Amino acid sequence: MEQSTGSPERPLPPAGWYPDPSGGGQRYWDGQRWTDEYAANPQPPPPPPPTYVPVALGSRKSSKATWSLVMGILGIIVLPIVFSILAIAFGVSARSEMDRDPQLEGRGNATAGIVLGIVGLAFWALILIAVAS
Repeated sequence: MEQSTGSPERPLPPAGWYPDPSGGGQRYWDGQRWTDEYAANPQPPPPPPPTYVPVALGSRKSSKATWSLVMGILGIIVLPIVFSILAIAFGVSARSEMDRDPQLEGRGNATAGIVLGIVGLAFWALILIAVAS
């Protein structure tokens, strides 16, 4: 065993685990000399768990729902009978597709298109009744 002597200006370190001067990890110093005790190599810490970011897989917008809304708006403004009927048809078709495929989005647009189509037909029907009387 290696021994070290301290000097009055430089006292020996207290007993404990220190880096082995010859390399090879931690070795125990008993306060006077190195012992034959070596610390077990510490295991590296386990890697952190993977971070998952939720991603909406396969969610997509229904183009029929968007067209239903556009046709509903045009049905009130431009050609009431044609566009209003198309708005209702696209909206009903889009909602039935969404019932079959839950990943499709746009139920609000489809509903708004249906409502605007019905309102457009009713509005223009009232105007035609008023003009005819």
